[in-house]
Amino acid sequence: MPPEVYGKIANTFSVSSAPTITFSSSAMGSAQAFLSNASNVPNFKYFSMLGVGFNQRGNAFPQTNVLQSFQTTEALGGAPFLTAFYHTGSQLDIIKYGDSVPFTLFVDGQYIGYFAPPTQSGTAQAGGANTITLAAGASATTNFYIGYSVVINSGTGSGQVGLISSYNGSTKVATMAANWTTAPDATSVYVVVDDVHGYQVQGLDGSVKYVNLNWGSVATRKIEVIGADWYGVNIGPNDTIWPAPPTNATRMVVVADSFFENTGGPFAKHPEETSAIARDSGWQIWPDGEGSTGWCAIYSTSGAQRLNFMDRIAPPSESWQFKLLGATAGTFTISVTYGGSTQTTAGIAYNASDNAVQTAIQALSNLPANSVSVAGGGTGGTYGRGWIILLHGVPGATLTYNASGLTGGSPTLGAWPGVVAPRVPTDGNGNALPFILFVQGSGNDNAQGFSASQIQTNATYAAQYIAQRFPTALTIFTGVISTSTHGVNGVIDATDVGYNNAIKTAAGYLPKINGNLPFIDTYSAGVSGNAWIFGGGTLGSPTTNKNDILISLAQAGHPTGEGYSMYSTRMMQSIKQIFGAQ
Repeated sequence: MPPEVYGKIANTFSVSSAPTITFSSSAMGSAQAFLSNASNVPNFKYFSMLGVGFNQRGNAFPQTNVLQSFQTTEALGGAPFLTAFYHTGSQLDIIKYGDSVPFTLFVDGQYIGYFAPPTQSGTAQAGGANTITLAAGASATTNFYIGYSVVINSGTGSGQVGLISSYNGSTKVATMAANWTTAPDATSVYVVVDDVHGYQVQGLDGSVKYVNLNWGSVATRKIEVIGADWYGVNIGPNDTIWPAPPTNATRMVVVADSFFENTGGPFAKHPEETSAIARDSGWQIWPDGEGSTGWCAIYSTSGAQRLNFMDRIAPPSESWQFKLLGATAGTFTISVTYGGSTQTTAGIAYNASDNAVQTAIQALSNLPANSVSVAGGGTGGTYGRGWIILLHGVPGATLTYNASGLTGGSPTLGAWPGVVAPRVPTDGNGNALPFILFVQGSGNDNAQGFSASQIQTNATYAAQYIAQRFPTALTIFTGVISTSTHGVNGVIDATDVGYNNAIKTAAGYLPKINGNLPFIDTYSAGVSGNAWIFGGGTLGSPTTNKNDILISLAQAGHPTGEGYSMYSTRMMQSIKQIFGAQ
């Protein structure tokens, strides 16, 4: 076992790394700003950036000189990337716009916190000894905010924090687990926050916000920010920053579904599984940004698709990333040469959906049926459009495009390597370093009706590819992750076990870790046993003697924030066992 990987499991928190953290609309008197305003041309030499390209979004509201992931790994922006730098001084401002994009902060390799917008905010309607009546726009679902915290930022009771133990969606009254020191009233301005372990970047008002880090003493510290975009830093007049190699901490590259993204609610903006594993292991977490799929299943809604695990990890050689950067109107065509013939699509609209692009290419007469996968459409407008195009079972096929029918834009076409290859850490000479590759099982395969045999085929192919293509990867597969199993009320049945064993069999093709099979058995309780979360209710209406209080009210089959904490804790315990740590 490489010691640089194994040692991170027992990483302890360094008190000297932890700053005092405040959040405000003002800087801490810092004199030097980097990337923070329209007149300051971004100078990337101060930062080490890993995993993706970058785009200065321009000066249109609200994106001004932002460090923005521009997707060398997916079609367009959105996936987290790592920015690393050293800072010498006692104070540092991380600059964020008042938007909905979260980020995670590490100092000297230690997890500091997850920073996200509030779940709900406003001015209280009233308050009591242990209650607060939230604003009229708060959720109408009873008990929706159980486990959230209320932070009173100004007005009566300013500075207090209370944990919500119950909530009436009709009256908007939140009851706290303990009495307030000073009861709030109709002057109390509050935020409801969903990560009691982290910090909330409050404010969606379109203004610049500052996360103020204050250590109280001058020292040199390594700062690492993981997020899809942010707006640079402010430092003191005598402080300095310079690039830091972002390879000191072990990296965990994650290929998973929406469980790792934590799209369920309550706590819909709260990636507690990501944060908790980072906090418990000391590893840098690199989700691949795709989510909502499975070993066989794809995610598709309103024409937007995402690739399954197999294609994300082990795409065919005939895989491309095609971008229409800045196109505002018109059409383009795609041509595929295969089998001695070149065929060209009809015109495809610049803002076509993933499904529309896939249908147009699949219609080419020189391609076999069901050979085309298209995913990752962009958002249009300033960013243009982009797609990942995969051709299966057509070795040696080539793809070209004709953009003469477009208005504006700068199209690009290049090979797409999958989501893992660009995230493999390297040393200064470009040699691959050890990293964790974590592939989480998915209930989406079950929901979309794929068989255990189909899952085993795809997972086995990926495992064999990983062993050959990524020799420094310490890969872990997990069983199916779900709160709503094939069985009833979280009770495991034979179909669940079949799905689970399919992935377990595939994991047998991976290199062992410390002599152990790199598989986390989420259904180890067996037929008629309980899944990790079980019961027929939810947070709002739990079943007696069951733990379904951990099941989301807002999204079927997903946990609450506390549910995610439980999942991540059990996952981390299992990971430690695989690595031989106690």
